[in-house]
Amino acid sequence: MKGAKVLSTQEIQTLLQVESQRDRMLILVGLYFGTRISETVQLVFGDFTGESVRIKSVKRSNDRQLMIPDQFKAELDKLKLFYLAKGCPVSDGTPLFLSQKKYPDGNCRPITPEHASLILKRLRTKYNLDNRVSAHSFRKNFTTRIHELCKHNLAQTAIYTGHKSLDSLSAYIKTTEETNLTKQLNWI
Repeated sequence: MKGAKVLSTQEIQTLLQVESQRDRMLILVGLYFGTRISETVQLVFGDFTGESVRIKSVKRSNDRQLMIPDQFKAELDKLKLFYLAKGCPVSDGTPLFLSQKKYPDGNCRPITPEHASLILKRLRTKYNLDNRVSAHSFRKNFTTRIHELCKHNLAQTAIYTGHKSLDSLSAYIKTTEETNLTKQLNWI
């Protein structure tokens, strides 16, 4: 997490232009659900069959259940078609992120967290983005945006992110260098 950059709107739009639906979904899962890369690669299609998805924490933070936006479901349908076109059958137990490599029995292999990080590094290089752009950047963007939508309520933000500690949560939230709020103080 340390050193990961919060992405600008332009950087997000640039990354979402990827040709591979799998790579696009890798970005979208982080942006929509604030997952860590190890949580992301553990997701299966069946996790998204209802109205919400349960994100199981891989750290000592809290598990969380988040609503699935309709636009995300449409991207998920595109991902299923992408895999089917590659000869990878999709069921509820199929990992969301599959490699192009197959097992000897013909089934598609899931990607690892390391593979996912390499995909993002390749995209960062392809689009000439800052070296601090990483999988954790999407979690930082998610956290910052949810914090804004929660009207800067840290406790409510922690419910969405799964953080147990408000101190560690604050490290994810983009801050500003502004110091003009003192002009709004009316003591006399």
